[in-house]
Amino acid sequence: GHFAGLSWDTLWEARKLPWNDRRMLYVPWSWCVTAALTFLPVGVTLMAV
Repeated sequence: GHFAGLSWDTLWEARKLPWNDRRMLYVPWSWCVTAALTFLPVGVTLMAV
């Protein structure tokens, strides 16, 4: 979806940044958001069952 693509673009850009760049702080958040959007529907479905 849109969010997954956005996160992937963020990570792709981040790989060119130095590790001490302030923007690197936002990369783990994009991973968390992507994981949440991916697994939340699955979790809700499992709980419903």
